[in-house]
This record gives sequence, structure tokens and C-alpha cells, in this order.
Amino acid sequence: MHQNYKVFIKDKLIIFTENMNIPGREKNAIFYKYQGMKLLLAEFERFIKTKKLKTLIVYRKKNADKLFKLFIIRFKLTKAAGGAVISKKDEVLMIHRHGRWDLPKGKKNSGEKNKETAIREVMEETGIKKLEITKKLSITYHFYRRNKRLIIKKTHWYLMKAKRNQEMEPAIKEGIMKVKWVPFDKAKKKSNKTFRSVTEVLDKAINSHI
Repeated sequence: MHQNYKVFIKDKLIIFTENMNIPGREKNAIFYKYQGMKLLLAEFERFIKTKKLKTLIVYRKKNADKLFKLFIIRFKLTKAAGGAVISKKDEVLMIHRHGRWDLPKGKKNSGEKNKETAIREVMEETGIKKLEITKKLSITYHFYRRNKRLIIKKTHWYLMKAKRNQEMEPAIKEGIMKVKWVPFDKAKKKSNKTFRSVTEVLDKAINSHI
């Protein structure tokens, strides 16, 4: 079975694959056969500047994993961790930041382990104090801009559980205006108004818990 490697940029997605027949070759996707890194980077620049295009599928017959690694090392990398927190009532803890529903996450401090970062960030952003990690969910890569420079953030995601009767307090200084327990069915609807990377993590969390 072919494994796909993904990098998100806001509502866009880049997939590195060895699968010629990858699902999702919709009208807003480009299927690009790898012909060298210089040409790939030019295609990438065109892709991110074209608003109507949502997915760039980069096909390589072999070693798509190596190509993915070669691509991401061309950009500055920051490390982060976060969590999808689930209650016994089949709810997920979501935050509202910069006009979008999101999951709590944040930058890794020097010397921290990924799990420690995930717990700390969820606590800081939501006010929840008692958390327990149940499993590792995934790793996502997404681009963001700082001073007009593209940077890749590598985020380790964990499935967590917590009691819902804890006091919550959004980290307003970090742009978080709301913290809310959201039922799974409503969370899936809210995921349509968030980033594609968060939607994928949310789907994995809910499917893991059901």
C-alpha cells in the first residue's frame, strides 16, 4: 500500500505520493509528475499563488518519502504539539481563534518532550488542568508566513481525555476568544470552517474514540 505524505498551507494541501491513481484528483487539484526539485519549487510557487487551486499532488514512482523530506528541509522548520481532548459525553474541546474553530496546540520549548508540550499548550490555551494522554494521533506539517517568509510547522498530535466539569479559560492574549466542548457531530460541521490540517486531526480523533 502506498503511503502519502502531506503538507498543508491554510486551505491548500500538497501530497507526495507513489500512487498514480490517488483519490482526490478533483477539478481544483493539480497532478504533477516530479521532474526535479527546481521545477517542483516553481510549480509550488504557482500553486500557492493560484487561489482556485486547492490540492497539489506530486507523483514520484519511487521514494516519495525521500522527496517529501528533501522538500521540507528547504524551509525553516519549527516544532509544536497539541491535543484533541475528548470527554465521556463524546465531545471534543475546541478553541475559537482568529475567526476559525481550532484545536489547542503550540510551539515546543527547548528541552521539552512532545507529550509535555502538548499537555502544557492545551492547559495554557483552554484553562483545563487535569488531562491524560491516551494515544499518539498523528504528525502534521503546515506552512505559515512570518515576515513574508514561508515556515513549516511540524506538529505532534495526541488524543487526550479530561473531565468536562473543569473550569475553562481561553488564552485571550493568544487570540483565543472561546473554549467549548463540542459534540462530535457538530465538531465535524465546525471542521468545515477550520484549516485542512486540523480537520484531518479532528477526524482521526473522533474515529479513534468511536
